[in-house]
Amino acid sequence: MNFNAKSSRATITTIDHFVEKSGLQRVDFIKMDIEGAERDALKGATKILKAMRPKLAISVYHLPDDIRIISQLILDAYGENCDLYMKNVTNTYGETVLFAVPK
Repeated sequence: MNFNAKSSRATITTIDHFVEKSGLQRVDFIKMDIEGAERDALKGATKILKAMRPKLAISVYHLPDDIRIISQLILDAYGENCDLYMKNVTNTYGETVLFAVPK
């Protein structure tokens, strides 16, 4: 990528597609802090979440309803068979992380 150019192109993919194309046999942990794109990234990881059930650490402070929407996306993938924990990793509201631990 040329950051001095007026425009740049980047190739993006989903986690599901990346894992499939890479031939990964296991995904144990996923961490996301991608400036409000966490919801879309989780939607693109549905197969992996259901099949491999990795632990998650997902930032939930970029959009006002992140906590509710992201929690629901995780529960939709894992069912009720997972524990959710939330922690502020700084002294302010920012940097709030939702942890999911499948049982």
